Amino acid sequence: MARFFEQKEADPQVLKGKKIAVVGYGNQGRAQAINLCRAGHEVMVSNQRDSSWDKACEDGFDPVPNDSAASRADIVMMLLPDEIAPEVYARTVRPNLNRGKTLVFNSGYNIT
Repeated sequence: MARFFEQKEADPQVLKGKKIAVVGYGNQGRAQAINLCRAGHEVMVSNQRDSSWDKACEDGFDPVPNDSAASRADIVMMLLPDEIAPEVYARTVRPNLNRGKTLVFNSGYNIT
């Protein structure tokens, strides 16, 4: 059975001082990056160079390549479409993870 968490159960202070990388600036990535930024967190955005990269620039972010974001972040959020997430993870994110980093997936399909 699923468990739902209430707002009072979340402590946003656990993110204080952490660098958060949002890998993928599509629907999920854009919304989460903007919300995290507005909440005062340090967010960097990565995406392939396409219209989503341009949108991130328009929104005030300075996008970086995936490997750079993964290597510099404390928390890496994989917010990519299911069909490309495994390859991007294996090629650019996984080599840049080390002990102490947190990896977040937006979809269970990404990890299967």
